[in-house]
Amino acid sequence: MVKMRNLLGLTKKQSPQFLIQPFLGRSIVSTSTRYTSSDNSGSSNAGATRPPPRPKLPSYLTKSPTVHSIQSAVNNLLYNPLPRSTSTSHILQVLVTNEPGVLSRISGLLAARSINIDSLVVAATEIPELSRMTIVIQGSKEIVAQAKAQVEDLVPVWGAMEIDEKAAISREMCMMRVSTIPLQEQQGSHDPGESNQAATDENTAETQVPPIITSHLQLQAIQNITTMFSGRVVDVTHDSCIVSICAKPKRIRAFVQLLKPFGVLEVANSGAMVMTRGTWPDDSSKTEEPEEDEEVDLASLPPS
Repeated sequence: MVKMRNLLGLTKKQSPQFLIQPFLGRSIVSTSTRYTSSDNSGSSNAGATRPPPRPKLPSYLTKSPTVHSIQSAVNNLLYNPLPRSTSTSHILQVLVTNEPGVLSRISGLLAARSINIDSLVVAATEIPELSRMTIVIQGSKEIVAQAKAQVEDLVPVWGAMEIDEKAAISREMCMMRVSTIPLQEQQGSHDPGESNQAATDENTAETQVPPIITSHLQLQAIQNITTMFSGRVVDVTHDSCIVSICAKPKRIRAFVQLLKPFGVLEVANSGAMVMTRGTWPDDSSKTEEPEEDEEVDLASLPPS
């Protein structure tokens, strides 16, 4: 005990009280009271040092992992179903005579019936005298059937047909001009106060990435997303680029949403171009009209 006091430099009147505290598998010795050293230098009282507080783990690390079971799978299927499509769009294909004024007559007829036209594409066919119109409209089946009947009554119209989306292939073309300048630099360039302050700060200027590097990184990210959607970059300038994609309408909408954070400057979207799928000779037997339901004798049925 005397040797320990001499090592710690304590007087005889002072008796240390040691507390053993476990911390990370080790024992840390600390004093519960303050002690004065018996050194002749006359130093001031020194407080007992305590270990720093143990940092807390993030919440996502402390959570227990999810356990997948049959009940959780059934609940996910019943109470978290996939969102159902609420689209009421219908596709009409119309063969018309290739002459001036036909487009205005058909669009005026649909507008008079308060039918909204989502897209309308007109182009010449393999026959120079005919043009094919692909119209995507919104409305119920009754309204679409009425519009189809009224369009067929027009003189320049040779025929109109409503196409099922499941039995046809639909494609749209979209071209977008996207900014290659990061959004932070765009916001900073409009504020002269912040630009002057950033220019005078030498410490931040040394650690800042050059604008040409950030612009190249954003262009590379845009090109990677475009490649994943089977598109391509058709034009590049010092501050923007133009991307082109031909895909389904839903896929184009998803592509536009992904590029919005980069800064979409301009969008040019064509209407839907539709063509019905081909049939094989073996499929003719499957498309026969079903026979009429015969009356069932209730006496022949087994008891329920």
